[in-house]
Order: sequence, then structure tokens, then C-alpha cells
Amino acid sequence: MLSPCLFTFSVPRFCSGRIISSLSTIYVRVSNEYLYDRPLRVDVAWSPDDLRLATVVNSTEAIGRIEIWDAATGDKIATWGSHNDQQIWAADWSADDLIITGGADNTVRIWQADTGEEVQTLAGHSGEVHDITLSPDGVFVASASADTTVRIWDVLTGEALQVLLGHLGAVNSVDWSPDGSRLISGGDDGLAIIWETASGKIIRAIGHTDAVLAVEWSPDGMLVATASADGTSRVWDVLSGALVSTIPGKSLAWSPDGNRLIAGLGVASLRMWDMSWRPVRLVGHNGDLTDAKWSPDGTRLVTTSFDNTVRVWDAVSGENLVVRSNNPGDGGEIDFIPGSDWAVTGGFGTTYLWNIKSGEERFVFPSRDDGVIGHAVSPDGSRLVLFGDENSQ
Repeated sequence: MLSPCLFTFSVPRFCSGRIISSLSTIYVRVSNEYLYDRPLRVDVAWSPDDLRLATVVNSTEAIGRIEIWDAATGDKIATWGSHNDQQIWAADWSADDLIITGGADNTVRIWQADTGEEVQTLAGHSGEVHDITLSPDGVFVASASADTTVRIWDVLTGEALQVLLGHLGAVNSVDWSPDGSRLISGGDDGLAIIWETASGKIIRAIGHTDAVLAVEWSPDGMLVATASADGTSRVWDVLSGALVSTIPGKSLAWSPDGNRLIAGLGVASLRMWDMSWRPVRLVGHNGDLTDAKWSPDGTRLVTTSFDNTVRVWDAVSGENLVVRSNNPGDGGEIDFIPGSDWAVTGGFGTTYLWNIKSGEERFVFPSRDDGVIGHAVSPDGSRLVLFGDENSQ
């Protein structure tokens, strides 16, 4: 059995690349196992004040456990939570210091983060809760369920305000519009449905020829993108419902300004579209892509691949600006230090902190036995979390 750990490193805080402060390494233990036919997820969520971490762990020892950690010392503050000893599939931490979880016991639960007290059990779904998302103002939470419904709940009272009926299969994903007035959901029935949140009415249904796996609003709320098991991503005009573009690829991500979209993870080349919908193909990797992220300012795109390289692309022209190669573990996931040009890459054993414009490498975090499987940067950019098995030191 794996006995994984979560490593929290203090990373430098940057102002024009200058190190302001740095702290020491701490270690805390989490779990990452396989159970039944799906991997058990390790979800890491930062508290709004960046002082605590929540890890949601599904393991054979403790299914559906929430652990709270002191991010400065690595001390475990509390272990609590249970969805009737079933898996937790989604979690979020609100600005009001509440942790909200959705699980395989068909419920959404709200916990007081500092005490572990269960504040509300939101019961009503008759199938597993696959996804939850807080409204932009944090007042409501929407839940997507295998029972074919989406529900909107009042976070404070726990009241179910709307039951959204329209899907004919399990609902996989849900997303609020930037202004909170609408929702979009995607399901196994191949439909993506746009809802008016105040009334619960369907504004329109759009879709694919296979299950909709992910849905996402553009930052300006004028477009929505849907990704499907049919191998395509589609972009839709919210007001008219018109199909704007069909894009190859089952994954998608909007640029920070909403003017570009990327799709195509899982293949060796990525495509980028601007609002004219003329694709720019980013060619250079020799293996399937594992991650793609926009830089915080939207001027660069960073990609990682099973070919063990990281590439930086110009977000307008698609020109390959930087290539990092021959770095063990560099083909994993990507994170950015907020408000900077510094990226964190890795996840297959070794993790790197480097500058996407100059290529300068600032830190290397090695691990034994290729045990690191992922990482996360705190919202203020002051701490880096690496998670993997206990031999990764």
C-alpha cells in the first residue's frame, strides 16, 4: 500500500524576479490509492488566508476524510468529515471559511473549517454528486449529480432553492456565469444546458454527440465552451445559442482575457484559436501533451508532454519561444506563481521553479524514487505543495 506524503515548501515571493523571503520545508502525510475502478483523488485546497491547507482523501483506510493542516508548520490541525464512509468527489473552500464537499452518498455537506463542525447536510439528490461550484459571491452552491439534476442551494441556510430538470443522464460538470445570473451544466446525455439561476428555467440546450465532460464560461460571459467524449470542444454564443466553432480536442481553457481558447490535451499537438477562429497549431512536442496553462498575463502558453519537455509559446503567433529538455520529471503539471513569470513544472519525481521568459531555473526540488505526483501553489504565491508517496524526500 502506498503511504503518500504532502510536502510544503516555502517558495520565494517575487517582485520583478527578486527574492523577498523564504522559509523551510515541512512534511505532512496524505493518501493516494486506487480503489475499485477509479483513482482515489487527492484534492488540495488553500484557505482564503493562505494559512491552512485542506486535503480531501479517499483511501481504503479512511474513505471521504478531510484533513486540515497548518501551512507554516505542517502540523495536522484536524481530521474530520465523512460522507457516510463514501468517496468525496468535489470540494471547495469559501471566503467565509466554510469547506463544501460533494460525495458518493448523494449529499452536499458544509463544514466549519476551523472546528470541523458539520454546519449543513444538503440532502435531496438521489445519485452521486459529481461536481460542486460556488457562485461568484459565495452565497450559493450548485451541485451536479448522477441523478440527472442540478441543484442550487443557499450556503447559509442549506435550503434547496432550485432543482434544475432537463438532463436525461448523469450530470458531470457545472459552472456559474461570471455575473452569477446563469449556470451551464454538461451531462452524459450529450447536452449542455444554460439555466437562469433565479427562476430555474432553461434558457437553451446545446450539445454534442457524446457525453459532455466539461463546461466553462468565457471571462466576459458572452461565450461558453463545452468539451465532449465525442472528441470535440465547441464554442457557443450565449445570447443566440449559435455554434461559433467546433474544435478538435476533449479539453479546453480560456485565456485570461477571454480572447483565445486552447484545446487538444492527450495528443502531441495543441491548437489555439483567437476570436476569428482560425487555428494556430503548436507543433514541436513528440509525445502526448500532459498539461497546458496560460501565463498570468495571457501573453504566453506553457505546455508539458510525455516527451519530457516543456515548451513556452507566444500566445498570439504560436511561435515556440523556450524549450526545456532533459529534465527528469518535467513532463508533469504546470502551476504559476501569481502575478509573475515564474512557473512550477514537474510531477513525475522532480519539480522545478523557472522563468518562462528567460528560461532561468531558480530551484529544483528532487525526490527519491519518482514519488512526487503533483503540486499546487498557494494563492499568494508564498508556498508550494508537493504531494506523493512517503519515499519522496
